[in-house]
Amino acid sequence: METSNLFYPLLLVIVGKNMDAAIELEGRLCAEIEKNFKNDYEEAFVRCRPPGPPGCKDGLCYITEYAKHGGASIASSRILQGFHLMIMSGKYPGPKDNDYGVTTLHEAYHIYQLSHITERDHNLFQQKIGRRTGNYNRDVAWWAEGTADYMALLLHFKQPGVKSKFLKNTMKDKLKQSD
Repeated sequence: METSNLFYPLLLVIVGKNMDAAIELEGRLCAEIEKNFKNDYEEAFVRCRPPGPPGCKDGLCYITEYAKHGGASIASSRILQGFHLMIMSGKYPGPKDNDYGVTTLHEAYHIYQLSHITERDHNLFQQKIGRRTGNYNRDVAWWAEGTADYMALLLHFKQPGVKSKFLKNTMKDKLKQSD
């Protein structure tokens, strides 16, 4: 087996707060996707082509919302698109915020999770990622999000200079929020 079939690229996009720059970056990202992932582009990347799916304006779906509202996410799946797209914003959290590193680790852990699921069927994928578990009539995020939170906090905790009670205190706070 050729090893290039075992590894998938990670596209990392860091979006600032400037909407004009985000629109330009959106075009550059879509051009990169079209150039390097042509086989997957037509089927999976309606986001890059106007008008895009509902909620998009002129095919501006990937990046512009992050410039406006902030956030971070994994916005693709290697199974459908052939790569992982990690988007980090310049605000909420921003690079100078204390939790920007933890947020980056959280999103990187999602890539690890997604790398181990090869299911194309949407419902089965949701079950395997842990969003649909048990007899719930709705999606539950505890498995995918909870493990990503914990692993990100654990890795951050192991970095030099992090307070000895960081992990314990942060996990206590998260458990209080979920009540």
